[in-house]
Amino acid sequence: AAFALLLPAPRAAGDSPAPPSTYETISANQQFVFVMVPPISLDKELRTWKGALGAKIRQIRAVRSVSGMYRNDGTSEPLWTVDWYAGGVEVFSDGKHLIRHGPWASMLTDEAITFFWKDRQLREYSVSDLVKDQHKLRHTVSHFFWEIDSHLDDDGLRYTLITVDQRCYVFDATTGEIISSTSPCELP
Repeated sequence: AAFALLLPAPRAAGDSPAPPSTYETISANQQFVFVMVPPISLDKELRTWKGALGAKIRQIRAVRSVSGMYRNDGTSEPLWTVDWYAGGVEVFSDGKHLIRHGPWASMLTDEAITFFWKDRQLREYSVSDLVKDQHKLRHTVSHFFWEIDSHLDDDGLRYTLITVDQRCYVFDATTGEIISSTSPCELP
């Protein structure tokens, strides 16, 4: 019995990041679609994702097999491509600016968000760059939550982010730079 207490506790299945999957994110004006394809074979991906999601993955990969930005007209030729995988992105309607969300954070040095102009990285922020009061982080067994909400201003090429410690950041998506930072912020 004493030996069992020394073993690491099993990780809850519901507290694990989802396996990578192919997905697409369509711009607000519906003119562009960013396709994300994980660095695994279709067969391996379909072992995890079945049913309607598996069918959608197969449909996307049949037309677009490379991660990148495409015109949202069914064409298979990318406008530009990336060589990384992310579980979430936000796409601006100009088809050139993109925000990549970092993975589930387990350390303050983990990527929070990164701004891109096409395939070129403009600016990356770690969790510690944005969250100043670590006591406000909401912890689970395997990671923590650092963000409350965000909003993409498509017309103004701005991005607003609210952290768990009530800091509001407004970013210029064309540079990735912080335009304003207020604390505490007014929650909607």
